[in-house]
Amino acid sequence: MTVRHSAPRVPAKKKHVPVKRDGSIVIRGADVITMNERFDVAKLDIAIEDGRIVGLGPKLATRGADMVIEAKGLVVMPGFVQCHIHLCQTLFRAQADDMVLLDWLRERIWPMEGALEPDDMRAAARLGLAELLLSGTTGILDMGTVRHADVLFEEAARSGIRYVGGKCLMDVGQGYPAGLRETTESAIDESVTLCERWHGAAEGRLRYAFSPRFALSCSEHAMKMCAANARAHGAMLHTHASENSEEIELVRERSGKSNIEYLHSLGLTGPDVVLAHGVWLSAEERRILRDTKTRLAHCPSSNLKLASGIARIDELLQMDIHVALGADGAACNNGLDAFMEMRLAAVLHKVRGGPTAIPARKALHMATRAGAQALGVEDAGVVAPGMRADLVMLDLHKPHVYPDIGDLTSRVVYSARPTDVHTVMIDGRLIVREGELLTLDVNKTLKDARAAARRVAARVS
Repeated sequence: MTVRHSAPRVPAKKKHVPVKRDGSIVIRGADVITMNERFDVAKLDIAIEDGRIVGLGPKLATRGADMVIEAKGLVVMPGFVQCHIHLCQTLFRAQADDMVLLDWLRERIWPMEGALEPDDMRAAARLGLAELLLSGTTGILDMGTVRHADVLFEEAARSGIRYVGGKCLMDVGQGYPAGLRETTESAIDESVTLCERWHGAAEGRLRYAFSPRFALSCSEHAMKMCAANARAHGAMLHTHASENSEEIELVRERSGKSNIEYLHSLGLTGPDVVLAHGVWLSAEERRILRDTKTRLAHCPSSNLKLASGIARIDELLQMDIHVALGADGAACNNGLDAFMEMRLAAVLHKVRGGPTAIPARKALHMATRAGAQALGVEDAGVVAPGMRADLVMLDLHKPHVYPDIGDLTSRVVYSARPTDVHTVMIDGRLIVREGELLTLDVNKTLKDARAAARRVAARVS
Protein backbone atom coordinates (compact mmCIF):
# COMPACT_ATOMS: atom_id res chain seq x y z
CA MET A 1 0.00 0.00 0.00
CA THR A 2 1.31 3.44 -0.85
CA VAL A 3 0.97 6.49 1.30
CA ARG A 4 -2.42 8.05 0.77
CA HIS A 5 -2.46 11.74 -0.07
CA SER A 6 -5.31 14.13 -0.74
CA ALA A 7 -4.25 14.71 -4.37
CA PRO A 8 -6.00 11.71 -6.01
CA ARG A 9 -9.42 12.77 -4.73
CA VAL A 10 -11.21 15.66 -3.10
CA PRO A 11 -10.77 15.37 0.67
CA ALA A 12 -13.85 14.95 2.80
CA LYS A 13 -15.16 18.32 3.88
CA LYS A 14 -14.01 19.33 7.34
CA LYS A 15 -16.75 19.75 9.89
CA HIS A 16 -16.28 23.18 11.38
CA VAL A 17 -18.33 23.80 14.49
CA PRO A 18 -18.61 27.56 15.10
CA VAL A 19 -16.76 28.75 18.19
CA LYS A 20 -17.84 32.11 19.48
CA ARG A 21 -15.03 33.87 21.27
CA ASP A 22 -16.07 36.17 24.06
CA GLY A 23 -14.75 39.34 22.42
CA SER A 24 -12.03 41.39 24.04
CA ILE A 25 -11.44 40.54 27.69
CA VAL A 26 -9.43 42.07 30.50
CA ILE A 27 -8.70 39.94 33.55
CA ARG A 28 -7.87 42.27 36.42
CA GLY A 29 -5.77 41.87 39.53
CA ALA A 30 -4.97 38.15 39.38
CA ASP A 31 -1.99 36.39 40.90
CA VAL A 32 -0.46 35.08 37.67
CA ILE A 33 1.80 32.04 37.41
CA THR A 34 3.21 32.87 34.00
CA MET A 35 5.20 29.65 33.34
CA ASN A 36 7.69 31.73 31.36
CA GLU A 37 11.38 30.85 31.36
CA ARG A 38 11.92 32.76 34.61
CA PHE A 39 8.83 31.21 36.26
CA ASP A 40 7.63 34.72 37.10
CA VAL A 41 4.73 35.00 39.53
CA ALA A 42 3.15 38.44 39.94
CA LYS A 43 -0.10 40.32 40.43
CA LEU A 44 -1.05 41.35 36.89
CA ASP A 45 -3.84 42.23 34.49
CA ILE A 46 -4.25 40.20 31.28
CA ALA A 47 -5.71 41.62 28.06
CA ILE A 48 -7.14 39.18 25.50
CA GLU A 49 -8.32 39.75 21.91
CA ASP A 50 -9.19 37.27 19.17
CA GLY A 51 -8.32 34.37 21.43
CA ARG A 52 -4.80 35.54 22.26
CA ILE A 53 -3.10 37.41 25.05
CA VAL A 54 -2.27 40.91 23.81
CA GLY A 55 -1.25 42.60 27.05
CA LEU A 56 0.19 41.67 30.42
CA GLY A 57 1.00 44.11 33.18
CA PRO A 58 -0.30 46.05 36.16
CA LYS A 59 -3.40 48.22 35.77
CA LEU A 60 -4.13 47.70 32.07
CA ALA A 61 -6.78 49.90 30.50
CA THR A 62 -10.25 48.36 30.39
CA ARG A 63 -12.00 50.96 28.27
CA GLY A 64 -13.52 49.33 25.19
CA ALA A 65 -13.21 45.79 26.51
CA ASP A 66 -16.25 43.61 25.90
CA MET A 67 -15.75 41.88 29.24
CA VAL A 68 -13.85 42.68 32.42
CA ILE A 69 -13.23 39.81 34.83
CA GLU A 70 -12.41 40.92 38.36
CA ALA A 71 -9.89 38.31 39.46
CA LYS A 72 -8.50 39.77 42.67
CA GLY A 73 -7.74 36.84 44.96
CA LEU A 74 -7.73 34.33 42.10
CA VAL A 75 -4.72 32.56 40.63
CA VAL A 76 -4.38 32.53 36.83
CA MET A 77 -2.11 30.05 35.09
CA PRO A 78 -1.93 28.14 31.79
CA GLY A 79 -4.46 25.34 31.46
CA PHE A 80 -3.42 21.74 31.96
CA VAL A 81 -2.57 19.75 28.84
CA GLN A 82 -2.87 15.98 29.16
CA CYS A 83 -0.95 13.99 26.56
CA HIS A 84 -2.53 10.58 26.99
CA ILE A 85 -6.29 10.15 27.47
CA HIS A 86 -8.91 7.52 26.48
CA LEU A 87 -12.27 9.29 26.38
CA CYS A 88 -13.86 6.12 24.99
CA GLN A 89 -13.15 4.32 28.28
CA THR A 90 -14.87 6.80 30.58
CA LEU A 91 -17.97 4.60 30.85
CA PHE A 92 -15.83 1.73 32.15
CA ARG A 93 -14.86 3.40 35.44
CA ALA A 94 -14.82 0.95 38.38
CA GLN A 95 -15.50 -2.02 36.07
CA ALA A 96 -11.92 -3.20 35.47
CA ASP A 97 -10.06 -2.77 38.72
CA ASP A 98 -7.19 -4.62 40.41
CA MET A 99 -5.81 -6.31 37.29
CA VAL A 100 -2.50 -6.29 35.41
CA LEU A 101 -2.34 -4.62 32.01
CA LEU A 102 -2.73 -7.46 29.50
CA ASP A 103 -5.44 -9.26 31.51
CA TRP A 104 -7.16 -5.90 32.01
CA LEU A 105 -7.20 -5.37 28.24
CA ARG A 106 -8.22 -8.85 27.16
CA GLU A 107 -10.80 -9.62 29.84
CA ARG A 108 -12.43 -6.24 30.39
CA ILE A 109 -11.43 -3.28 28.22
CA TRP A 110 -11.42 -4.79 24.75
CA PRO A 111 -14.82 -6.49 25.23
CA MET A 112 -16.33 -3.21 26.47
CA GLU A 113 -14.73 -1.13 23.71
CA GLY A 114 -16.03 -3.63 21.16
CA ALA A 115 -19.55 -3.21 22.56
CA LEU A 116 -19.63 0.58 22.14
CA GLU A 117 -22.22 1.96 19.72
CA PRO A 118 -22.18 5.60 18.53
CA ASP A 119 -24.59 6.81 21.23
CA ASP A 120 -22.48 5.12 23.90
CA MET A 121 -19.33 6.73 22.55
CA ARG A 122 -21.06 10.12 22.62
CA ALA A 123 -22.04 9.62 26.25
CA ALA A 124 -18.49 8.52 27.16
CA ALA A 125 -16.95 11.50 25.39
CA ARG A 126 -19.26 14.01 27.03
CA LEU A 127 -18.68 12.53 30.47
CA GLY A 128 -14.91 12.60 30.05
CA LEU A 129 -14.89 16.09 28.57
CA ALA A 130 -17.04 17.44 31.40
CA GLU A 131 -14.64 15.98 33.97
CA LEU A 132 -11.59 17.33 32.15
CA LEU A 133 -12.90 20.84 31.60
CA LEU A 134 -14.31 21.29 35.09
CA SER A 135 -10.93 20.26 36.53
CA GLY A 136 -8.88 22.70 34.46
CA THR A 137 -7.65 20.65 31.49
CA THR A 138 -7.72 22.76 28.33
CA GLY A 139 -6.03 20.39 25.87
CA ILE A 140 -5.71 16.63 25.40
CA LEU A 141 -4.15 13.96 23.22
CA ASP A 142 -6.84 11.29 23.03
CA MET A 143 -6.76 7.75 21.68
CA GLY A 144 -10.12 6.46 20.53
CA THR A 145 -11.07 2.87 19.94
CA VAL A 146 -11.39 1.19 16.54
CA ARG A 147 -14.88 2.54 15.72
CA HIS A 148 -16.84 5.77 15.98
CA ALA A 149 -13.93 8.25 16.04
CA ASP A 150 -16.07 10.88 14.31
CA VAL A 151 -18.17 11.06 17.47
CA LEU A 152 -15.14 11.98 19.56
CA PHE A 153 -14.24 14.85 17.25
CA GLU A 154 -17.83 16.08 17.14
CA GLU A 155 -18.07 16.23 20.91
CA ALA A 156 -14.62 17.75 21.33
CA ALA A 157 -15.62 20.47 18.87
CA ARG A 158 -18.82 21.25 20.78
CA SER A 159 -17.15 21.22 24.19
CA GLY A 160 -14.54 23.84 23.29
CA ILE A 161 -11.50 21.78 24.36
CA ARG A 162 -8.25 21.77 22.38
CA TYR A 163 -8.25 18.25 21.01
CA VAL A 164 -5.74 16.03 19.24
CA GLY A 165 -6.93 12.49 18.66
CA GLY A 166 -7.57 9.61 16.33
CA LYS A 167 -8.99 6.13 15.96
CA CYS A 168 -6.76 3.36 17.27
CA LEU A 169 -5.57 0.62 14.93
CA MET A 170 -5.71 -3.10 15.79
CA ASP A 171 -5.06 -5.27 12.74
CA VAL A 172 -3.20 -8.27 14.24
CA GLY A 173 -3.34 -10.34 17.40
CA GLN A 174 -5.87 -12.53 19.18
CA GLY A 175 -8.58 -12.20 21.77
CA TYR A 176 -10.37 -9.20 20.25
CA PRO A 177 -14.16 -9.05 20.06
CA ALA A 178 -15.76 -8.66 16.63
CA GLY A 179 -16.25 -4.94 17.18
CA LEU A 180 -12.47 -4.36 17.28
CA ARG A 181 -11.41 -6.52 14.34
CA GLU A 182 -10.27 -4.73 11.19
CA THR A 183 -8.03 -5.32 8.20
CA THR A 184 -4.86 -3.36 7.68
CA GLU A 185 -6.22 -1.69 4.55
CA SER A 186 -9.49 -0.62 6.16
CA ALA A 187 -7.67 0.64 9.27
CA ILE A 188 -5.33 2.85 7.24
CA ASP A 189 -8.06 4.03 4.84
CA GLU A 190 -10.35 5.07 7.69
CA SER A 191 -7.51 6.80 9.53
CA VAL A 192 -6.61 8.86 6.47
CA THR A 193 -10.25 9.75 5.83
CA LEU A 194 -10.66 10.90 9.42
CA CYS A 195 -7.45 12.92 9.19
CA GLU A 196 -8.64 14.68 6.04
CA ARG A 197 -12.00 15.41 7.64
CA TRP A 198 -10.84 16.70 11.02
CA HIS A 199 -7.20 17.79 10.95
CA GLY A 200 -7.27 21.57 11.40
CA ALA A 201 -11.04 21.80 11.99
CA ALA A 202 -12.63 24.31 14.37
CA GLU A 203 -10.08 26.99 13.40
CA GLY A 204 -7.21 24.63 14.17
CA ARG A 205 -8.44 23.63 17.62
CA LEU A 206 -8.92 20.03 16.45
CA ARG A 207 -6.04 18.03 15.01
CA TYR A 208 -5.46 14.42 14.07
CA ALA A 209 -3.09 11.81 15.49
CA PHE A 210 -2.50 8.47 13.80
CA SER A 211 -2.85 6.03 16.69
CA PRO A 212 -1.67 2.43 16.35
CA ARG A 213 -2.65 0.99 19.72
CA PHE A 214 0.65 -0.69 20.56
CA ALA A 215 3.20 -3.00 19.01
CA LEU A 216 1.33 -6.17 19.95
CA SER A 217 -1.91 -5.20 18.19
CA CYS A 218 -0.51 -3.73 14.97
CA SER A 219 1.31 -5.21 12.01
CA GLU A 220 4.60 -3.75 10.88
CA HIS A 221 2.89 -2.61 7.70
CA ALA A 222 0.18 -0.75 9.62
CA MET A 223 2.79 0.95 11.80
CA LYS A 224 4.83 2.04 8.81
CA MET A 225 1.75 3.33 6.98
CA CYS A 226 0.69 5.30 10.07
CA ALA A 227 4.11 6.98 10.19
CA ALA A 228 4.14 7.72 6.45
CA ASN A 229 0.60 9.08 6.33
CA ALA A 230 1.03 11.16 9.48
CA ARG A 231 4.02 12.91 7.93
CA ALA A 232 2.29 13.30 4.58
CA HIS A 233 -0.60 15.09 6.29
CA GLY A 234 1.33 17.00 8.97
CA ALA A 235 -0.43 15.02 11.71
CA MET A 236 0.87 13.48 14.93
CA LEU A 237 1.63 9.90 15.95
CA HIS A 238 0.47 8.46 19.28
CA THR A 239 0.95 4.96 20.68
CA HIS A 240 1.61 3.02 23.87
CA ALA A 241 5.15 1.86 24.54
CA SER A 242 7.01 -0.05 27.24
CA GLU A 243 4.21 0.12 29.79
CA ASN A 244 4.41 -3.41 31.15
CA SER A 245 7.25 -5.95 31.51
CA GLU A 246 5.23 -8.78 29.92
CA GLU A 247 4.50 -6.52 26.96
CA ILE A 248 8.25 -5.92 26.57
CA GLU A 249 9.02 -9.63 26.42
CA LEU A 250 6.27 -10.34 23.89
CA VAL A 251 7.51 -7.55 21.62
CA ARG A 252 11.04 -8.94 21.81
CA GLU A 253 9.81 -12.46 20.99
CA ARG A 254 7.94 -11.14 17.96
CA SER A 255 10.44 -8.64 16.59
CA GLY A 256 13.82 -9.53 18.07
CA LYS A 257 14.09 -5.94 19.30
CA SER A 258 13.28 -3.96 22.41
CA ASN A 259 10.03 -2.02 22.22
CA ILE A 260 11.45 1.44 21.47
CA GLU A 261 14.05 0.01 19.07
CA TYR A 262 11.22 -1.75 17.21
CA LEU A 263 9.09 1.40 16.99
CA HIS A 264 12.13 3.39 15.89
CA SER A 265 12.79 0.92 13.07
CA LEU A 266 9.23 1.50 11.81
CA GLY A 267 9.40 5.30 11.91
CA LEU A 268 7.50 5.83 15.16
CA THR A 269 9.98 8.15 16.83
CA GLY A 270 10.55 11.87 16.42
CA PRO A 271 9.25 15.21 17.70
CA ASP A 272 5.82 14.49 16.15
CA VAL A 273 5.46 11.28 18.22
CA VAL A 274 4.05 10.92 21.73
CA LEU A 275 4.70 7.58 23.40
CA ALA A 276 2.54 6.81 26.42
CA HIS A 277 4.18 5.42 29.57
CA GLY A 278 7.85 4.46 28.95
CA VAL A 279 8.08 2.61 32.25
CA TRP A 280 10.62 -0.01 31.15
CA LEU A 281 13.41 1.56 29.09
CA SER A 282 16.94 0.37 28.45
CA ALA A 283 19.89 2.76 28.18
CA GLU A 284 19.80 2.39 24.39
CA GLU A 285 16.07 3.15 24.27
CA ARG A 286 16.60 6.30 26.32
CA ARG A 287 19.30 7.36 23.89
CA ILE A 288 16.89 6.85 20.98
CA LEU A 289 14.23 8.98 22.67
CA ARG A 290 16.76 11.72 23.37
CA ASP A 291 18.37 11.73 19.93
CA THR A 292 15.06 11.64 18.03
CA LYS A 293 13.38 14.21 20.35
CA THR A 294 10.46 11.84 20.83
CA ARG A 295 7.93 12.99 23.45
CA LEU A 296 6.88 10.81 26.39
CA ALA A 297 3.58 10.97 28.29
CA HIS A 298 4.06 10.00 31.95
CA CYS A 299 0.91 8.50 33.51
CA PRO A 300 1.82 7.83 37.15
CA SER A 301 -1.65 6.95 38.50
CA SER A 302 -2.31 4.42 35.77
CA ASN A 303 1.14 2.86 36.10
CA LEU A 304 0.66 2.43 39.84
CA LYS A 305 -2.89 1.08 39.70
CA LEU A 306 -2.10 -1.48 36.98
CA ALA A 307 1.12 -2.39 38.86
CA SER A 308 3.06 -1.63 35.69
CA GLY A 309 5.95 -0.01 37.53
CA ILE A 310 7.45 3.41 38.15
CA ALA A 311 9.05 5.16 35.18
CA ARG A 312 12.43 6.77 35.91
CA ILE A 313 11.18 10.19 34.90
CA ASP A 314 13.73 12.20 36.87
CA GLU A 315 16.52 10.43 34.99
CA LEU A 316 14.81 10.98 31.64
CA LEU A 317 14.48 14.70 32.39
CA GLN A 318 18.18 14.86 33.22
CA MET A 319 18.83 13.53 29.71
CA ASP A 320 16.66 16.33 28.23
CA ILE A 321 13.99 13.86 27.12
CA HIS A 322 10.70 15.73 26.72
CA VAL A 323 8.15 14.48 29.29
CA ALA A 324 4.54 15.59 29.67
CA LEU A 325 1.70 14.14 31.77
CA GLY A 326 -1.54 12.27 31.17
CA ALA A 327 -4.21 10.59 33.26
CA ASP A 328 -4.68 7.71 30.76
CA GLY A 329 -8.28 6.45 31.07
CA ALA A 330 -10.95 6.42 33.73
CA ALA A 331 -10.91 2.61 33.56
CA CYS A 332 -7.34 2.36 34.90
CA ASN A 333 -6.92 5.45 37.03
CA ASN A 334 -9.95 5.94 37.86
CA GLY A 335 -10.13 9.64 37.04
CA LEU A 336 -8.94 12.27 34.60
CA ASP A 337 -7.53 14.58 37.26
CA ALA A 338 -4.49 16.60 36.14
CA PHE A 339 -3.88 17.78 39.72
CA MET A 340 -3.39 14.19 40.86
CA GLU A 341 -1.01 13.35 38.01
CA MET A 342 0.99 16.51 38.65
CA ARG A 343 1.27 15.90 42.40
CA LEU A 344 2.20 12.25 41.89
CA ALA A 345 4.83 13.21 39.34
CA ALA A 346 6.30 15.61 41.89
CA VAL A 347 6.33 13.27 44.90
CA LEU A 348 6.72 9.77 43.46
CA HIS A 349 10.20 10.23 42.09
CA LYS A 350 11.56 11.79 45.29
CA VAL A 351 11.62 8.32 46.85
CA ARG A 352 14.43 7.24 44.54
CA GLY A 353 15.90 10.54 43.33
CA GLY A 354 15.76 12.67 46.48
CA PRO A 355 13.61 15.65 47.45
CA THR A 356 14.68 17.76 44.46
CA ALA A 357 14.18 15.01 41.84
CA ILE A 358 11.12 16.80 40.39
CA PRO A 359 10.48 20.11 42.18
CA ALA A 360 7.09 21.78 42.10
CA ARG A 361 8.01 24.13 39.26
CA LYS A 362 9.09 21.23 37.06
CA ALA A 363 5.92 19.29 37.79
CA LEU A 364 3.77 22.28 36.88
CA HIS A 365 5.81 22.77 33.71
CA MET A 366 5.22 19.13 32.72
CA ALA A 367 1.49 19.57 33.32
CA THR A 368 1.17 22.76 31.26
CA ARG A 369 3.90 24.06 28.95
CA ALA A 370 5.53 20.69 28.23
CA GLY A 371 2.13 19.23 27.40
CA ALA A 372 1.34 21.99 24.91
CA GLN A 373 4.75 21.56 23.27
CA ALA A 374 4.28 17.79 23.05
CA LEU A 375 1.11 18.44 21.05
CA GLY A 376 2.97 20.82 18.75
CA VAL A 377 1.13 23.84 20.16
CA GLU A 378 4.11 26.11 20.75
CA ASP A 379 1.92 29.18 21.30
CA ALA A 380 0.21 27.86 24.45
CA GLY A 381 1.22 26.90 27.95
CA VAL A 382 2.63 30.32 28.90
CA VAL A 383 0.87 33.48 30.05
CA ALA A 384 2.56 36.00 27.76
CA PRO A 385 1.63 38.37 24.93
CA GLY A 386 1.10 36.53 21.65
CA MET A 387 0.18 33.25 23.32
CA ARG A 388 -3.20 31.54 23.07
CA ALA A 389 -5.59 32.39 25.87
CA ASP A 390 -5.88 28.84 27.24
CA LEU A 391 -6.12 29.78 30.90
CA VAL A 392 -7.34 28.45 34.22
CA MET A 393 -8.35 30.51 37.24
CA LEU A 394 -8.11 28.92 40.67
CA ASP A 395 -9.80 29.96 43.90
CA LEU A 396 -7.36 28.92 46.63
CA HIS A 397 -9.30 30.44 49.51
CA LYS A 398 -9.97 27.00 50.95
CA PRO A 399 -8.72 25.25 54.10
CA HIS A 400 -6.71 22.64 52.19
CA VAL A 401 -4.55 25.31 50.50
CA TYR A 402 -4.18 27.72 53.42
CA PRO A 403 -2.40 29.70 54.76
CA ASP A 404 -1.89 31.94 51.76
CA ILE A 405 1.84 32.44 52.30
CA GLY A 406 4.86 30.61 50.99
CA ASP A 407 5.46 29.56 47.39
CA LEU A 408 2.34 29.85 45.24
CA THR A 409 3.53 27.20 42.78
CA SER A 410 4.01 24.73 45.63
CA ARG A 411 0.49 25.44 46.90
CA VAL A 412 -0.91 24.63 43.45
CA VAL A 413 1.18 21.48 42.90
CA TYR A 414 1.04 19.93 46.35
CA SER A 415 -2.31 21.13 47.73
CA ALA A 416 -4.76 22.27 45.06
CA ARG A 417 -7.63 20.11 43.78
CA PRO A 418 -10.09 20.10 40.86
CA THR A 419 -12.69 21.70 43.12
CA ASP A 420 -10.49 24.80 43.23
CA VAL A 421 -11.03 25.47 39.50
CA HIS A 422 -13.06 28.66 39.19
CA THR A 423 -12.87 29.58 35.49
CA VAL A 424 -11.53 27.92 32.34
CA MET A 425 -10.85 29.73 29.07
CA ILE A 426 -9.76 28.21 25.75
CA ASP A 427 -8.86 30.38 22.76
CA GLY A 428 -10.35 33.33 24.63
CA ARG A 429 -13.70 31.60 25.05
CA LEU A 430 -15.14 31.05 28.51
CA ILE A 431 -15.78 27.33 28.94
CA VAL A 432 -16.19 27.21 32.73
CA ARG A 433 -17.37 30.27 34.65
CA GLU A 434 -17.38 30.26 38.44
CA GLY A 435 -17.48 26.47 38.47
CA GLU A 436 -20.26 26.15 35.90
CA LEU A 437 -19.57 24.30 32.64
CA LEU A 438 -21.03 26.42 29.85
CA THR A 439 -20.67 24.09 26.86
CA LEU A 440 -22.21 20.89 28.22
CA ASP A 441 -25.33 20.11 30.27
CA VAL A 442 -23.74 18.26 33.18
CA ASN A 443 -26.96 16.74 34.56
CA LYS A 444 -27.94 15.37 31.15
CA THR A 445 -24.38 14.15 30.64
CA LEU A 446 -24.54 12.14 33.86
CA LYS A 447 -27.95 10.71 33.02
CA ASP A 448 -26.87 9.68 29.52
CA ALA A 449 -23.62 8.17 30.82
CA ARG A 450 -25.48 6.01 33.31
CA ALA A 451 -27.81 4.68 30.62
CA ALA A 452 -24.95 4.09 28.16
CA ALA A 453 -22.81 2.27 30.72
CA ARG A 454 -25.66 -0.07 31.48
CA ARG A 455 -26.23 -0.76 27.78
CA VAL A 456 -22.57 -1.61 27.27
CA ALA A 457 -22.41 -3.81 30.36
CA ALA A 458 -25.48 -5.72 29.18
CA ARG A 459 -23.94 -6.34 25.75
CA VAL A 460 -20.69 -7.58 27.25
CA SER A 461 -22.38 -9.92 29.71
